[in-house]
Amino acid sequence: MDIAINNAGANLTGAQSLLADSSAARAVFEVNVWAPLALTAAVLPAMRSADSGVIVNVTSTVQAVPLPLLGYYSASKAALAQATRSLRLELAGTGIRVLEVVPGATDTALRDIDELPWKSSPPKTFPPVAPAAVAAAMIRALEHRANRVAYPRYSLLPLEVPALGRMVATIGGRRVDTHGALAGPRR
Repeated sequence: MDIAINNAGANLTGAQSLLADSSAARAVFEVNVWAPLALTAAVLPAMRSADSGVIVNVTSTVQAVPLPLLGYYSASKAALAQATRSLRLELAGTGIRVLEVVPGATDTALRDIDELPWKSSPPKTFPPVAPAAVAAAMIRALEHRANRVAYPRYSLLPLEVPALGRMVATIGGRRVDTHGALAGPRR
C-alpha cells in the first residue's frame, strides 16, 4: 500500500500588520498548504487506480491555539487541517484513507514557543516530546486505521474544546511582547 506523508513545515514569527502578504508570509502557505495539496494531487491518480493508499497530513495543535505573532503558521496549519477533513469526505467510499496527525509540543527546530518575544520568560508548558514518539503515534494510527491522531494525547484538548485553545492563547498571549513586534525591526 502506498502512503504519502506531508510533513514539511515552515514558520514565520511576526506581526501580520507588518508582514502582510510578503514573500516570507506567502512562503509559509506555500510549504504548509499548497505543497501538501500538490503532492496529494500528484499521488491520488495512482492510489485511485489501485483503490488503496493513505494520505497523511501533519498539522499542528497551534491550529486551535491562535497565539499572537504566529498567525501565519497557525492559519496555514488550520487550512491544511480543513483541507484534510474535506479530502477525507471526498474519498469516502474509496479504498484511500486520509489521516491527520496533530503534533503538540515536539522537540524540533520549528518549536514556535522558542521564537516568540516574551516580555519576561516563556510560560511553563508541558515538556516537548521526541519526534520519534510522534512518528510512533503516527504508525499506530495507521495500523488502527484512525482518521486523526494527536500526540501527546493532551494536544487533542484545544481541537475538541476550541474555547480552551482560545483561552490558552489569550493567557499566553498576554506574556508576548506584541508592542515591540508591532514597532517593527529596530535600526
